[in-house]
Amino acid sequence: MAGLRASIAEHTAAIAADDEQAIIAADRAFHRALLTAAHNPAPRPRARPAAGARPVAMLSGDLSRWPRKALAEHKTILAAIRAGDPGAADRAARDHVAAVLARHLTRA
Repeated sequence: MAGLRASIAEHTAAIAADDEQAIIAADRAFHRALLTAAHNPAPRPRARPAAGARPVAMLSGDLSRWPRKALAEHKTILAAIRAGDPGAADRAARDHVAAVLARHLTRA
């Protein structure tokens, strides 16, 4: 849980600083912490970016907007986990993935 909270704090600070690399690092940290919290430390190969490739999030629209959207989605996932509601956490995570894909497809 601490890793999830820390990544949200890092993401918030990175957005405030308009630090692209820190935003990406915080986004990745959230996903790693989520896998760890789910006792799934090894993401499936499709979840790992290719060497040298930009993360999916970077392809998901305007960097001035997507980090705030992703952060809000991450906060929703964390809130569901903290509430002990696995169904809500699962829905929030699925909604996040769908939103990332939608942002990627529309470049919004």
